[in-house]
Amino acid sequence: MRVLNATRVLNENLHVMRRAKEIDMRLAKGRQAIEQLRDLIPYYEKGLVNLQPSPQELVARIYNAERTITHQHIESLFNVALKQAKKAPTEAKGQYITELTEAVDKYKSQLGKSNEIRWRKRLERDRSLLLVERAQQDEGTGKRDRAIDQYIEALDMLRADNNGDPAHQQRIEQVKKRIRDLGGQIPERWENEEATGGDGLSA
Repeated sequence: MRVLNATRVLNENLHVMRRAKEIDMRLAKGRQAIEQLRDLIPYYEKGLVNLQPSPQELVARIYNAERTITHQHIESLFNVALKQAKKAPTEAKGQYITELTEAVDKYKSQLGKSNEIRWRKRLERDRSLLLVERAQQDEGTGKRDRAIDQYIEALDMLRADNNGDPAHQQRIEQVKKRIRDLGGQIPERWENEEATGGDGLSA
């Protein structure tokens, strides 16, 4: 009876995990399915229950499904935010980035390390572009010092994410030029790197 009940609950949980729309419900059912599979392993090993694939393989598949579900969920949130941001004021764009970052934090264990890192880099890149947009607005309203500060913060993020891509390096150079045009100074630690060829960029 225990085997029959565990098998029935397992199949119900897997069905809901596949069919439900709400992500937390899907993930919760996946975890419950894993618990049922762990209960079934001793019976499976004694040949008292037949599962195809094996409980171990099913657990691996559930973990893989969790990564897919959470990645698709955040991708969906990102696409919605991207459409809304086109018409939204700058501060609203910042809120979208904050909400997406919170989603990555919430589901980081399900995403897996590589997906988590990829999303964080993507959001950092968007945050740096937002800082440039804010700095440009400050320039337009005569807030020079604030504009310089935001350009420097954006530059810090851009340099941390520098992957050698020519377009990315061009953005870095454009931000550095705006800092100098406004009478600001590139932080000394970066100037030293440039003088020694530390990042391969001209001063």
